[in-house]
Parts: sequence; structure tokens; C-alpha cells
Amino acid sequence: MEGLTDSDIKMAYETNFTASGVSRDRMCVAVKSVSITITYKPTVYISSNIPPNTCRFDVTQQHEMKHVNAGINTINEFIPDIKLAAAQAAQHAQTVNPISESNIDNIRDSIGEQLEQAINEQNDILEKTLRTRQRKIDSRFEYIRVSHACPDEERQ
Repeated sequence: MEGLTDSDIKMAYETNFTASGVSRDRMCVAVKSVSITITYKPTVYISSNIPPNTCRFDVTQQHEMKHVNAGINTINEFIPDIKLAAAQAAQHAQTVNPISESNIDNIRDSIGEQLEQAINEQNDILEKTLRTRQRKIDSRFEYIRVSHACPDEERQ
């Protein structure tokens, strides 16, 4: 192929907590909200041997856009699973019993670790799924199609 798509997917999250006092030095801690940000930055490279505004350039770019769209579609498909995993981790991690005020930071850290683990697990599944889909795009049939798409242009 004469093109390459490099994609970078990152997930970050921010957690807001609530703490309510039940006695003078005892509190209950709960997750108020979790905000998840998914960043997808694809970069498409096309060989400098292919002049812009040519059939070969356009066909190569169209092929690479299949990779970009596979990334977008896969991320969109996984958003509900990511939300569910984060919600379940947050619910599971909440403290049921009041804790001493001095332990609040430890509990918040523990909840954060559980959320991070749940989100990372979903990210790993998403990336594995995306790799499989990207390999399907780069099929033998697709390479033949692209290589024969511009018969009037000589390959460099």
C-alpha cells in the first residue's frame, strides 16, 4: 500500500465524589459522577511519490479513510459498554458503611483505581476489536482493487 493510518485512542476520566457526614468524624463517600473523555486522533500518511489531485492519491486516501471510519464506528459502538462498565465499577466501589474522615482520600483512590481498571479493560477490548476490523480492511481483495483502480496512471 502507498498509505498508512496511524490512530491514537486515549481514554481519560474525571470522578466527582460526594461525602456526607453521619457523625462528628464519620462520613459516607459515594461517586457523584464520572466523566469519560475518549480522544481519537487518526493521522493519514500518503507516500510522497503520489502526486496530490491524482486518481492514485484519491484512491489511496479513500482506502485510508476506511481505517479512520472503522475507528470512529468502533469507538461509537463501544461507548455504551464503557459507560456501563464505569457505572458498575463506581456503584460497586462505593462505601456502604461510614468511614473516618482521615480515610476519605484512601477510599477515593481505591474507587479511582477500580474505575480505571474497568475503563482500561473496555479500552483493551475496543482496541482488539479495532485491530481485527483494520486487518479486514487490508484484505488481499482490497489491495488488488486499489492497485488496479487507476489504470491510466503509472505506479511510481
